[in-house]
Amino acid sequence: MDNTPVILIAYKRAWHTAQVLNSLKKHNIQNLFVFSDGPKNNDDLSDVYETRLLFQRIDWTTPTIIEQNKNIGLAKSIVGAVNYVFTKYDRLILLEDDCVPQKHFFDFIGACLNKYENNEKVFGISGYTVPVPESILKKYPHDLYFFPRIGSWGWATWKRAWRHFEHDLAKGYRQAAENNIDLSQGGTDVPLMLNQMLSGKLKDVWTLHWALSVYLNKGCYIYPTLSHIENIGMDGSGVHCGATQKFITSMADRKPSRYPDDVKINEDIYKNFRRYYDIQQPIQRRPKEISLKKPSLKIIHLCMQDFGGAGKAAYRLHKGLQAVGVDSTMLVLNKRSCDSSVKVLPNDYSSSMTSCLNVSEYNSPVWNQQAVRWQKLMLGYPTRPAGLEVFTDAVSDVRLDRVQEIQDADIINLHWVAGAMDWPRAPLAIRGKPIVWTLHDVNPFTGGCHYAGDCKKYIEKCSACPQLGSDNENDLSCQAWKQKHDAYKSLNINIVTPSRWLGKCAAVSKLFSQFPVNVIPNGLPIDIFKPYPKAEIRKQLNISETSKVILFGANSVLNERKGFRYLLEALNKIPLKSGHNITILTFGHFPKGIKIPSKYSVMNFGSIADEKQIAMAYSTADVFVLPTLEDNLPNTVFESMACGVPVVSFDVGGIPDMIDHKKTGYLVKPKDIKGLIEGIDWVISSISSGRDFLKECRAKVEKEYALEVQANAYRDLYERIWNKMIGAGSQKPEVGGRSSEGRSRNTARQKETGTASPEKLYQTAQKLISSEKEKEAIGALKVFLLLYPDYALAHNDLGVLYYNDGNKEEALNHYRQAVRFEPENVTFQKNLADFYIVEAGRVEEALQIYIKLLEANPTDIETLLILGQICESLKKVDEAMVFYSRVLEIDPGNAYAIERLREVQKM
Repeated sequence: MDNTPVILIAYKRAWHTAQVLNSLKKHNIQNLFVFSDGPKNNDDLSDVYETRLLFQRIDWTTPTIIEQNKNIGLAKSIVGAVNYVFTKYDRLILLEDDCVPQKHFFDFIGACLNKYENNEKVFGISGYTVPVPESILKKYPHDLYFFPRIGSWGWATWKRAWRHFEHDLAKGYRQAAENNIDLSQGGTDVPLMLNQMLSGKLKDVWTLHWALSVYLNKGCYIYPTLSHIENIGMDGSGVHCGATQKFITSMADRKPSRYPDDVKINEDIYKNFRRYYDIQQPIQRRPKEISLKKPSLKIIHLCMQDFGGAGKAAYRLHKGLQAVGVDSTMLVLNKRSCDSSVKVLPNDYSSSMTSCLNVSEYNSPVWNQQAVRWQKLMLGYPTRPAGLEVFTDAVSDVRLDRVQEIQDADIINLHWVAGAMDWPRAPLAIRGKPIVWTLHDVNPFTGGCHYAGDCKKYIEKCSACPQLGSDNENDLSCQAWKQKHDAYKSLNINIVTPSRWLGKCAAVSKLFSQFPVNVIPNGLPIDIFKPYPKAEIRKQLNISETSKVILFGANSVLNERKGFRYLLEALNKIPLKSGHNITILTFGHFPKGIKIPSKYSVMNFGSIADEKQIAMAYSTADVFVLPTLEDNLPNTVFESMACGVPVVSFDVGGIPDMIDHKKTGYLVKPKDIKGLIEGIDWVISSISSGRDFLKECRAKVEKEYALEVQANAYRDLYERIWNKMIGAGSQKPEVGGRSSEGRSRNTARQKETGTASPEKLYQTAQKLISSEKEKEAIGALKVFLLLYPDYALAHNDLGVLYYNDGNKEEALNHYRQAVRFEPENVTFQKNLADFYIVEAGRVEEALQIYIKLLEANPTDIETLLILGQICESLKKVDEAMVFYSRVLEIDPGNAYAIERLREVQKM
């Protein structure tokens, strides 16, 4: 990258900004200008402060940082930043805090800035493009195209173009009218927004000034044919944009090199672009009067167990999803729940395919073998520091490639999977399936530790691990890290972290930096975790009503990371006063024979499995104290708050996401004993002064940590991922409909198994179908797909057979698989779309498929007629008339279109 200045516009989205900064660091951007807008009100202060802390940590260059004391808004921020930089330079690149540059962004922008610098027609370069159909790209010879609309998601321009920027929007609007400028040339939304802004309905927008400037000067913008910018802000977090999937697009995987000399607008690309911004698009929303019952995707949760911190969080999510209608199943090694929707992974993998065990409580011998093996591995590291948690490697005896429930899943949601996932075999076991990975600690992106402490080696590569006491560069941590690295490369992973802290750690790690990271807090059942009568519980426990009860809880009271010793040290330093009555309560595993050295009364509840009993334990307390040294989003904090009990904790990990300082608890600097004493004293003194923490604690939990809130967020994520995958169209079909990638895999499988070619084996099923022996054909195809699981034609035929047999659930599953493995096969797409309409009432998804088919083949009469019928059924008269009229333009004598057009005109 040359010395072209790069501007970063930021406000209060720290996580989003961190992703952009991470990319800028990877590209080693040296000439960086950061413009940070100020807070609008006191509620914004902490978010703005957190964002600005990121700029202080920039360590690869010395940026120019300009921070506003007050909020000036997006428009003034961007225009002011551009004007400022153009006093020093003749060109610039501008990024907002949600526009993440991809691998070839700066190569593309730099090449265009140089090549078109003196071309007065070109006003700027966009790093983002709307999706361009593969059918268009196949015929288009360049890596960029020209369009009259400006692009603002990762863009660049020159000082010679910016001098035309029209600050007076009303003046520019009059000039456009006087010169007969077509204000809809870049999309019919532009004139609408111009009217809204001139009337005062739309505010804080700068793009209309710039768009109008380009129109007035008959200019254009450059767009890549495949995006070099990923916009991560369409998640509802932004001020100006809501949550939408409309603009999800494919990223370029190769360096662009084909740059045209002449500015010429391609008609096919022009029409495609307009579809995204024209207001009069066919059916953009589902009408309220249509009732659609959506069959749920099959979600499989994989976790080592359904209890403990991570296991409990995973199980709660699983039950929350079931409550909102999601088809959710949980697979574990160890089980305590007695829930039939939680199944146990098999012990025997001698068969080619096997199902999980439907049992009640269960301790898996596979897990026991894993635990013993890890202990033996640690014997090879005799200098490993004491008091650390389990260190796990990347291999397992579990064969997920032979687990039927895994193979039947639409989406696999991983949780704490050490011991349940064999990463060297993972590409075979879960190949082609979208993965959502809910992180409960840092282990997924480290070489074995589950909490890294001060070590940051995972940012680049694990080796010579301090938690192993190792100075060997090729130790166990290095080997496990490499195995994960090799496995992750071929997987479709979407990261979810319950806390912003863990999200930031994942985003900067070498293993996960290429995957999207979503922050969705854990949820809990707030109908169980609620305040219970304090006086009654204390009476049962023989605890005085006047006693100040301090509660501590963890899976193990002696877990060093949970910091119980810091609580004891703090309490033992509080001077005994006359009438100062303190009782310490604990819950969690507590080894017999261990005495807690305390001058106060200590009562241990032991391990509590029943959630209502845990909630009653919280309700007994005045304050819950968790002096944890490192934590993600510990269940105990929001469980306590849900019961109306404030929390004192060290300000680490995800804790500040949960505790609002001096509202729902008290945050203390890590290992600060004096601060811990002050925090406990503040809470107890506040209660003595009459403060009731219940309202604020409960409100925080109900808003952010209710199980339904979490479940709905996950359901939306699953659907976004699935819809993106179905519409990705990443495989290029050969003549005959098979993709070269699919054929090479099948050939490899053929060599591996020593079987005949898939085509020859498939003839057996075809003969059965021709002979109308459908039951036998279903059996033959099921066996065939065990050998060739990505043979799309077999999935499609099996879908048809299952549909004829009345098994609509399996029909839908195989229709989806056919589209997954050959996403551009028209027949497969139409079968899936027809099923959505006829059987599922999922009109919106069917429309997406048919509109995509129409983009690929605008003269497909069958598709046009179906779209007309759908619009008719939804009483979208204008859109129906458009589709039927298009049919008559192609086939003037089409009797059905003529008849339907007459009927629609009467509506």
